[in-house]
Amino acid sequence: MDRNTFIEKFDENLKRLPKNQREDIVMEIEHHISNAVSAGEKESVVLAKMGDPKVLAKTYIGDYYIQNNNTFKAIPFFIFTGFTSIFVVPVLGAISIGFGLASILTIIASILRTFGIGESMIHMSYWAGKQVPLSMSLLYGAPIAIILAIVAFYSWKGLRKYFRFIVASYHRNIKS
Repeated sequence: MDRNTFIEKFDENLKRLPKNQREDIVMEIEHHISNAVSAGEKESVVLAKMGDPKVLAKTYIGDYYIQNNNTFKAIPFFIFTGFTSIFVVPVLGAISIGFGLASILTIIASILRTFGIGESMIHMSYWAGKQVPLSMSLLYGAPIAIILAIVAFYSWKGLRKYFRFIVASYHRNIKS
């Protein structure tokens, strides 16, 4: 594949990005190729180091979403970037979303149970079937909700950190 074909395929796979962002990224890649070729590397070697233009474009798209705090949109771009991503992305994503929702539902259930609403449906026990008194439901549920929220927060943070690591590794491969 020659430089023009590579750039065409790369640009074609960046369509999800805003036009000005896409143009900047394409210019960066063209500049990198030009610099490497003018430094004496063969064009084919430079393009081989960059890898598949589609994968490279996905990395830039994912990086764009991370930088713009849209991690949900970044997930599809990173889930198939490598063997570990197949496990890391779904697990951390599910933990962060699941535990986040569980923390919210725990607080809501604690408040409702404290005021006697839905006490027949909301059960809170602290030891082998010993029920938490209704008046203590919020005091019992709040720390649990906080722990769940902390797990969700750090899972989400870990997911974003993993995405940044993948992007950085692709950028290192381009630069080498």
